[in-house]
Amino acid sequence: MVLLSEEKEFNSIKELTLFVKEQLEALSYEVICAAYLDNENNLISLVELGVGTRNNVDTGAEQLIRYAHAIMCKRVVVYHNHPSGDSAPSESDIVATSRLYKLTFINGIDLVDHIVVSKSGYHSIFSVSPDIT
Repeated sequence: MVLLSEEKEFNSIKELTLFVKEQLEALSYEVICAAYLDNENNLISLVELGVGTRNNVDTGAEQLIRYAHAIMCKRVVVYHNHPSGDSAPSESDIVATSRLYKLTFINGIDLVDHIVVSKSGYHSIFSVSPDIT
């Protein structure tokens, strides 16, 4: 499901993150989405990759890669929410991000970051676990 298909300009990844956070923070279930960016970090499209349970969602890696290739996009930020309100990445979030990073890399896509959002804030998995990249 495409959540936003019009190109939208953001001055930073932080600004984009605050926009996505507003979209996901009130949900009672986990959702993962991808923000497809141009070379200047402008949003091309925001796409829902999967819907999960209160505590889990699949990364949607195949859909992420397929859509990136379809729109000829080389830069992506992945977001998912934690309905619990705690935006700290779990160990399974870190492991899944490591796998996703490898898959996107071999498919010619730059995974800029994977950010967990919640009502209380957001956390970059790449900053928590910089050895992923």
